[in-house]
Amino acid sequence: MNNIQQQAANDQAVGIIQTSYTVSITFTVKPSAEQRAALKSAGYLFDKGRWFRNQSDSNLATQASVDQLMAA
Repeated sequence: MNNIQQQAANDQAVGIIQTSYTVSITFTVKPSAEQRAALKSAGYLFDKGRWFRNQSDSNLATQASVDQLMAA
Protein backbone atom coordinates (compact mmCIF):
# COMPACT_ATOMS: atom_id res chain seq x y z
CA MET A 1 0.00 0.00 0.00
CA ASN A 2 1.52 3.37 -1.01
CA ASN A 3 1.37 6.58 1.03
CA ILE A 4 -1.67 7.95 -0.78
CA GLN A 5 -3.62 4.72 -0.33
CA GLN A 6 -2.61 4.55 3.31
CA GLN A 7 -3.66 8.16 3.89
CA ALA A 8 -7.01 7.46 2.21
CA ALA A 9 -7.58 4.45 4.41
CA ASN A 10 -6.70 6.40 7.56
CA ASP A 11 -8.45 9.70 6.82
CA GLN A 12 -11.44 8.66 4.68
CA ALA A 13 -10.71 10.63 1.51
CA VAL A 14 -13.73 12.44 0.10
CA GLY A 15 -12.17 13.81 -3.09
CA ILE A 16 -9.09 15.15 -4.81
CA ILE A 17 -7.72 18.68 -4.46
CA GLN A 18 -5.87 19.83 -7.57
CA THR A 19 -3.76 22.96 -7.73
CA SER A 20 -2.11 24.37 -10.83
CA TYR A 21 -0.13 27.45 -11.68
CA THR A 22 2.25 28.80 -14.32
CA VAL A 23 5.88 29.62 -13.64
CA SER A 24 7.02 32.37 -16.02
CA ILE A 25 10.49 33.84 -16.65
CA THR A 26 11.06 36.98 -18.74
CA PHE A 27 14.66 37.95 -19.45
CA THR A 28 15.78 41.52 -20.12
CA VAL A 29 18.44 40.21 -22.52
CA LYS A 30 18.52 37.05 -24.62
CA PRO A 31 19.63 34.12 -22.44
CA SER A 32 22.72 32.20 -23.49
CA ALA A 33 22.46 28.96 -25.43
CA GLU A 34 23.33 27.07 -22.23
CA GLN A 35 20.57 28.82 -20.29
CA ARG A 36 18.04 28.11 -23.05
CA ALA A 37 19.07 24.46 -23.14
CA ALA A 38 18.69 24.24 -19.34
CA LEU A 39 15.23 25.84 -19.50
CA LYS A 40 14.15 23.38 -22.21
CA SER A 41 15.46 20.40 -20.27
CA ALA A 42 13.56 21.63 -17.19
CA GLY A 43 10.31 21.56 -19.20
CA TYR A 44 10.00 25.28 -20.00
CA LEU A 45 8.51 26.44 -23.30
CA PHE A 46 9.14 29.75 -25.05
CA ASP A 47 6.25 31.89 -26.30
CA LYS A 48 5.74 35.61 -26.86
CA GLY A 49 9.02 36.65 -25.25
CA ARG A 50 8.77 34.55 -22.10
CA TRP A 51 9.69 31.12 -20.86
CA PHE A 52 6.94 29.29 -18.99
CA ARG A 53 6.08 25.95 -17.44
CA ASN A 54 2.74 24.78 -16.12
CA GLN A 55 2.82 22.95 -12.82
CA SER A 56 0.11 21.02 -11.04
CA ASP A 57 -0.31 18.88 -7.98
CA SER A 58 -3.06 16.52 -6.86
CA ASN A 59 -3.74 15.28 -3.35
CA LEU A 60 -6.44 13.24 -1.75
CA ALA A 61 -8.80 15.43 0.22
CA THR A 62 -10.27 14.56 3.59
CA GLN A 63 -13.38 16.29 4.85
CA ALA A 64 -11.19 18.31 7.20
CA SER A 65 -9.02 19.59 4.34
CA VAL A 66 -12.09 20.50 2.27
CA ASP A 67 -13.56 22.37 5.26
CA GLN A 68 -10.24 24.19 5.71
CA LEU A 69 -10.22 25.28 2.06
CA MET A 70 -13.81 26.48 2.25
CA ALA A 71 -13.01 28.59 5.33
CA ALA A 72 -10.11 30.37 3.61
